Amino acid sequence: MDKPLLSICIPTYNRANYLEQCLESIVSQECFDARVEVVISDNCSADDTRKIGMRYQEKYANIHYFRNEENLIDMNFPLVFQRANGYLRKLTNDTVVYKPGAVQYMLKAAEENKEKKPQIYFLALGKLHRDPKIISSVEEYIDTIQINLTWIRSFAIWDVDCDDLGTLVSKSDSRLAQVPYLLENFKRHGRAVIYDAPIMETIPVARKDISYGLYKVFYMTFLGFIKPYLEAGEISGDCLERLRKSLLLEFFCEWIVNKEKYPDRFVFSDEDLRKLVEDEYRGEPYFGQYKRKLIRMQLKADVKRLLKR
Repeated sequence: MDKPLLSICIPTYNRANYLEQCLESIVSQECFDARVEVVISDNCSADDTRKIGMRYQEKYANIHYFRNEENLIDMNFPLVFQRANGYLRKLTNDTVVYKPGAVQYMLKAAEENKEKKPQIYFLALGKLHRDPKIISSVEEYIDTIQINLTWIRSFAIWDVDCDDLGTLVSKSDSRLAQVPYLLENFKRHGRAVIYDAPIMETIPVARKDISYGLYKVFYMTFLGFIKPYLEAGEISGDCLERLRKSLLLEFFCEWIVNKEKYPDRFVFSDEDLRKLVEDEYRGEPYFGQYKRKLIRMQLKADVKRLLKR
């Protein structure tokens, strides 16, 4: 082959121990061969990230380590794609651990789609049908992926897509540049193939920094990227409302509990997340469903804390 079939692209910053677990989960797989490369783009970490990256690069010819001169934050996403060489380039959090068979699964997806090059999305929840799901409309795309559009661990691009990464660059300060980029990329390709085998899991990060503000980013910014598609008639009002409901029940509910019950596990902003969320959703018909779920989750958290004493 003139170049790898699959590039696993890992932007990273100050997560040396997590990065090592991620890398080990890749190199330990049977099909980690010349068809696969790993590209590490280090955002000028102050911990042992460089040492680990260099060690793996020296040991494996298909692992490439790069170090930025400064922390570029989310500008590291387009940069790691451009540093890769493969046909299909899969973005991966430095906290992801791949399960056995995952690399073979991604190689198969790349091989099956290399000629027509639809957008490839690795949902990795195991909720869809076992066969890949082919999607050709923006509304079905949003309905299928929903809040998971915000995950960098799930999306991949082709080598030809690296000629135009403008949105990943221009929206990099939004903390969600992947969302408008994915939607534009989907429209450019005309269809997406969603793979949903549970091939990976995320290692919980100690003191994860979310001081950017969850409501600001995941309500205001995220839905702000979706609304132009409603205005253009490419999605319905019902589609947007389904997304809003999912955001409340599947995302904000959990984070409100995290902020109130586990404040030491994360670095939160000073926004009053619960007030902001409840003021926004109070009049919705599913608000009672949210309140009931919130109470159940709070009680469960309290029981866990009591059992640990």
